[in-house]
Amino acid sequence: MGRHIFPNVSKFGRPAFTDILREVSRMFRDEPAKIEQNRAALLARLADKARPAGKVTIGLKELDAAAKQIGNNVRPVNGGLRGAPKFPQPFILEMLWRAGSRTGDTKFFETVEHSLERMSEGGIYDHLGGGFSRYSVDERWLVPHFEKMLYDTRCS
Repeated sequence: MGRHIFPNVSKFGRPAFTDILREVSRMFRDEPAKIEQNRAALLARLADKARPAGKVTIGLKELDAAAKQIGNNVRPVNGGLRGAPKFPQPFILEMLWRAGSRTGDTKFFETVEHSLERMSEGGIYDHLGGGFSRYSVDERWLVPHFEKMLYDTRCS
């Protein structure tokens, strides 16, 4: 792969780096529509290359639909998903939070915050030593399984 070095002053058929920067600045100032057209074309080409041939890809629409469906399964009283044992499932909470960030739908944020509040108020949270037990053996987050996983705790 060859190196492309731009000289301080134009020479040998190569423009000076400062000339290139001035031209880029001029185009952004004087021809914003052309810049936008080139940007859109470049992104479209990159998106086509990023899609694997013959494979199904999951887009934001599908992620948001899945998050909505999961969010509808979060328990209104105790938060988290139904049943016991009850695991915190941070990846699901993160998925819901990201869907809220993408869509602006505050229901996603409220669902996550409610689940986190219920977990932190219950026995799954170690109120003395900090951190969370791996899961609760009941549906109300009250009775923890007395095991903390190293990857689930943060050091202060």
